[in-house]
Amino acid sequence: LGHPPLDLDLVAEGDGTVLARRLARQIGGRLSLHRSFGTATLRGGPTGVLDVATARRERYPVPGILPVVSRAPILEDLRRRDFTVNAMAISLAPSSFGTLLDPVGGLNDLRRRRIRALHPLSFIEDPTRIFRAVRYAKRLGFGLDRNSRRWVRLALRAGPYPALSGQRIMAELRLIAGEPRPVEILIALGRLGAF
Repeated sequence: LGHPPLDLDLVAEGDGTVLARRLARQIGGRLSLHRSFGTATLRGGPTGVLDVATARRERYPVPGILPVVSRAPILEDLRRRDFTVNAMAISLAPSSFGTLLDPVGGLNDLRRRRIRALHPLSFIEDPTRIFRAVRYAKRLGFGLDRNSRRWVRLALRAGPYPALSGQRIMAELRLIAGEPRPVEILIALGRLGAF
C-alpha cells in the first residue's frame, strides 16, 4: 500500500516463545510472554515492538469466548486469521526466503481495496472482528466485501454473546479511539447495528 509498517510480527512453526526468548537475549528489550496463546511481545529493543507467535489453529468452544489454541503449520495458521489482508506472510526460511505465502487471496484483496472475512462463521466465533473489520476499512479507505457484510448481519442476528467480555469490547473501543477518524468508525458501526 506504500505505507510504512506499524509493527513487525513474526510467526514460528514450533514454539514461538523459544524464538522470542532467543531474540530477547540477542537484541535486548523487555519480553512479555502470553503462554496460553503461544505468543510473546518484545519491547524496547532496536525493532521497537516485535510480536512473536507460534503458528496455531484455533477452536471456539462458545461464540465470543477466547479460542483454545494448538500448534499448526504456517499455512493453516494463515487460513484461520480474521481477514484475508491479515493472512499473508513472507517466508524467512533459507529454502524459501522472500516467498509470499498468501493462501486465501489477501494480495488480490489489497489491490481491490477490500476487507474480506475468511468464512461465514467468522464474526460469530469472534464478534470483536466486526469492530476490527470496520476499523481497518475506515483506516485504509477500503470497503467490506458483500459476503462479509452479509456475515456481519448473520452474527448480529445470532447474538447476544454472553461469553463476550466487556474487557474485549473496551479494548476494541480503545483501538478505535486511537484511530485518526474514530467518529467515522463509530458511525459506520452504528449503521451496521453493531452496538
